[in-house]
Amino acid sequence: MARVGFEVESLNPPEEIPLVQPHFPEVRFIPVARSAKETLGKPLVYLDDLFAHFSSSGRQICGTVNSDIILRGAPDLVQRIESEAEGSFVFGSRLDVPDEHATHGDMYSQGFDFFFFDRKLLPLYKKTEFCIGAPWWDYWIALIPILGGFPAKQVRTPMAYHPMHELAWSWDWYVRLTREAVRGLGIPGLSPEMIPLQGWNDETLQLCRDIANSVLHQIQTRSIPIDLATPPGANPQATASHWPRITIVTPSFNQGQYIEKTIRSILDQGYPNLEYIIMDGGSTDQTVEVIRKYDAHIDHWVSAPDDGQSDAINKGLNLATGEIFNWINSDDWLEPGALFRVAQTWRENRGAAGWVGACQRVDPEGYQLNVVYPNSLGRSNLGQNWNGRQIYQPACFIDTALAKRFGVDVGLHYCMDQDLYFQMLEHAPFVSGQGIWASALIHPDAKTTADRDKLHREVIKLQHKRGFNEGAEVRESFCFQGGPPGFVIPDDIKNRLKGQLDPGLMEDMHVKGLRIAVISNFLPRHDVSAANHRLLSILHLLQQGGAEIEYYYFFATEQDKRYARDLGLPCHKLPASGEAAARIIGGTRPDVLWQSNLWTTQFLGLQLQTLLEVRKTAPQTSIIVDTMDFHSRKFMRRHLLSKQAEDLQTAREFLALERKTYPLADRILTVSEQEREAILTEIPDSAPVSVVPNIHSPVINITPMHDRRNIVFLGNYSVNHNADAARHFVSKILPHIVRRRSDIRLHLVGQDAQTALQDLRAPAVKLVGYVPDLAATMSRYRAFVCPMTYGSGLKGKIGMAASLGIPIITTSIGAEGFGFTDGVECFITDDHEEFALKTLQVYDDRITWYNFSLQGVLAVAERFSPRAISSTLKTLFENR
Repeated sequence: MARVGFEVESLNPPEEIPLVQPHFPEVRFIPVARSAKETLGKPLVYLDDLFAHFSSSGRQICGTVNSDIILRGAPDLVQRIESEAEGSFVFGSRLDVPDEHATHGDMYSQGFDFFFFDRKLLPLYKKTEFCIGAPWWDYWIALIPILGGFPAKQVRTPMAYHPMHELAWSWDWYVRLTREAVRGLGIPGLSPEMIPLQGWNDETLQLCRDIANSVLHQIQTRSIPIDLATPPGANPQATASHWPRITIVTPSFNQGQYIEKTIRSILDQGYPNLEYIIMDGGSTDQTVEVIRKYDAHIDHWVSAPDDGQSDAINKGLNLATGEIFNWINSDDWLEPGALFRVAQTWRENRGAAGWVGACQRVDPEGYQLNVVYPNSLGRSNLGQNWNGRQIYQPACFIDTALAKRFGVDVGLHYCMDQDLYFQMLEHAPFVSGQGIWASALIHPDAKTTADRDKLHREVIKLQHKRGFNEGAEVRESFCFQGGPPGFVIPDDIKNRLKGQLDPGLMEDMHVKGLRIAVISNFLPRHDVSAANHRLLSILHLLQQGGAEIEYYYFFATEQDKRYARDLGLPCHKLPASGEAAARIIGGTRPDVLWQSNLWTTQFLGLQLQTLLEVRKTAPQTSIIVDTMDFHSRKFMRRHLLSKQAEDLQTAREFLALERKTYPLADRILTVSEQEREAILTEIPDSAPVSVVPNIHSPVINITPMHDRRNIVFLGNYSVNHNADAARHFVSKILPHIVRRRSDIRLHLVGQDAQTALQDLRAPAVKLVGYVPDLAATMSRYRAFVCPMTYGSGLKGKIGMAASLGIPIITTSIGAEGFGFTDGVECFITDDHEEFALKTLQVYDDRITWYNFSLQGVLAVAERFSPRAISSTLKTLFENR
């Protein structure tokens, strides 16, 4: 930290200081009078003592960083932090890296590691038992300023690096300090006594996890994302004037019972560059009285007769001076932090016409009916298939200048928003942002609820006017003639579909007569794992291209005859010795040695030995190491969740072997661009790395949505990351689904489901297990969920689901490497409840369903089909 420019002080128990002081001469060490050794068994420093030190120091900006964190940043990092922390709270998470020299890793998502804040926040922190380095201290220090109304800014760019090491973790600590959090926060419906200090069990731990997840969600959704990597001139955020000006108009007429909540939700945003306008149509109820209460905080308001809602919005739009515009009706409201999220989305997509967040629909009793997450935002889809489940107006913020070019059609009373969006989308796209931005009250008096026929008639007329005739006919048939609900394939998808689903001619891969020796652990067990399916598909492509392939493997199984038949190549069992294997293979003098399936450290070591020997016996042979996964990265991710020392040890062993093996090859293969970047970062002297992803054949005839039921996850459950993902879904996500829809079941398809997942048997869970015809089985399900929490590489299960046209809801880990965008090809989220809500949206909304289905098939056809991969292999062998 001192190297970055900070003045560094370290609070320590007196007995620790002589042990560490000689190693850090630039640090000022300060003894503390007490530690948590007696209560927690470790000499941790209490937060109270840290805050007391800050109070006595006199410094305006205070900061604390975990002792195992390495800070790195631009030369002006200290000045930028000071600027951001003035009157605010700045915090962020670490990047977990394999050692102190590494710069590539995974952002820790379950907590925070550095904090900087104005000293004026210190009085907010009351006396607690929290200690630095123990559970809950990071949540506590971050949440208190948010509850106190101060801006909290979460740094989203890497600047804190954490070399992996064994973690001291105690569930006793976790339970004890969760109880302390409940006591300190006064969480409604909870009391400290509900969390026993003695005799706690799995239910206690689950309660503690649920409380922690709720607090983490609050912190993440109520904080402002900031970027400390971009130069201030390119992305200014230091002062209020640098936030884009947002104009909000509230049109109102006799909504006095609702409007105060609307006003408060906007003013309480704390957004520093807000213009707020209220256009009231001459209300005769208590509306004006409510508005006057907030007169000092409203930029302009008027109460006078007008020509309806569209006229009021237009008048407000004409007055707007902001760069961003929206109207929030007097019975809708914004969620906390929404405007900062809008601004962040605007910053990242300045050329867009609109920036769209999620909107929850709420009944008069406050019950959440559903959440509309933005998806499929293309003009053709919105025009042909509009049903209010792709965009919900209160959460759609638009470019003011572009909106003024068209204005709001005062002749429209129900679909004025659609008409404006259709015109704007001819000039620039709409993009989606993260989180729930707004809420819409669904009540009987709302005109869109009370006058459904009039609404549909107006929409049909508008669709014809804007050229969406097919969609107008489908709506007319469904709403007024008893026809079935329909879906019109959007023009952009229709144009991409032309020719993509025709297998066409494969590329000439320039492999005719090329002698390739493939060496792997087993024969390609293509029905067991995606990696084996990929290998089999690659070999068949090379065989079709004229390559002469011999397959060598170390370990036999009872199914070898079947797998050898499916492979259709000469197969040879090898002795479990790298030296012996090398003699056998080297004696054949192949042009290429292709090493694959490096799934264990034992087998990677065996392959390394083989590689070294082949280099001696057949120096002319070109060696390709097909990693399939960057295995050390996968086990590091697992360690982050499990906190088990053996996972960290496995990660280190893999990395050591990978660092020895990869530089010795002529070419390294991996399955995604992310994996390629990770390998080159951690192993700079690696042989050149190429990307050959999984291979899937897209289907043409997709089983319709209405013929499908339930949701499915697919995997080989003898593999830890699949079994852990299933357990994660059942414990964290499925309860949110079942609470809202008790008829939906989760089916777990794949090898060893019945044996490895017996603990998951429940009414809402079916352990299907291995199925011989996977495509036929999968076509029965309405949605595919991929709740993976760790892993690496390209997830074959995602590619298979997409190729079969099954809409996907996945974590970011599951989506890694596919190039998918949340709300375009699928839904992507790492939040438990959001995952459940997005699953329900896909399950229930046919427009979302068919868009995701077709987009998935197209993604496979364009990037992962045999034709696409034959082009990749052509490039690979041209550069051999």
